[in-house]
Amino acid sequence: MINKVYQVPYGTKDILPGEMKARRRIEDAIIRVFDNWGYDEVKTPDFEYADTFGKVGTKGDFRFFDRDNNLLALRSDMTAPIARLTATRLQGGEPIKRLCYLANLYRYEEIQAGRQCEFEQAGVELLGASGPAADAEVIVLAAEALQAAGVQQFAISLGHVNFINGLAQEAGFDAEQISRLKSCLRRHDAVGMQHMADAAGNIRPEIKRLLADLLFLQGGAELLERVRGIVTDPLCLSALQDLQRIYELVEAYGAARYLSFDLGLYRSLDYYTGMLFEAYLPEMGY
Repeated sequence: MINKVYQVPYGTKDILPGEMKARRRIEDAIIRVFDNWGYDEVKTPDFEYADTFGKVGTKGDFRFFDRDNNLLALRSDMTAPIARLTATRLQGGEPIKRLCYLANLYRYEEIQAGRQCEFEQAGVELLGASGPAADAEVIVLAAEALQAAGVQQFAISLGHVNFINGLAQEAGFDAEQISRLKSCLRRHDAVGMQHMADAAGNIRPEIKRLLADLLFLQGGAELLERVRGIVTDPLCLSALQDLQRIYELVEAYGAARYLSFDLGLYRSLDYYTGMLFEAYLPEMGY
């Protein structure tokens, strides 16, 4: 029988001397990039009152009670704590705030490649700014951070939540159907997407085909032009215009070579409302 006293808890790991030295070099390089872009580093507690996170990530949170019977949660996401910090401690001053962080996060995960229950995240929050210019800034900053960390070969996929919402509206989906649609996108369930398309009401065949193929709507600027000629919903058209403008601004920064579009890109955090992006590395499987 294994003595648990000498084991680390499920989903955690020790970091040994050589790895720690390499990790610290990477952390310092990333934070320097954030600093060069004008982002100020902040730190929030590892745990917060559970209400700070609302319903975000509730299923995977580590939660516990303090001695006063307050429900607390280890942070599973940094956006909510930084929003709380900004609202309570950083009111006034410049209307646009650029904040960055390097933090441990905690989510109960099924252990697989790239996923642990305790993991480190470096990130930025650009507050008080919106639109393609702000989105392009963060994308280019992310590309520079990857390069500073020693990653030279990578690709960044761009999507837009409002394209998905607009396509669902054009298909006439109700709230339950939209929830199922987004669940299929999160799980990359191509069969489920085909069923959603088949179950759509009296809509144009072109929209049915977009729904069925949504997970595979990936490509360059020509993809946006092709899809723009099919959809009519204002949300879809606005999202495509946003993506086109973001691409043009990233191109002006000289980083467009990393970009492609993925119109079926969707993440599990429901507070996302606009552009989404993910980076992929050929030597990593996640």
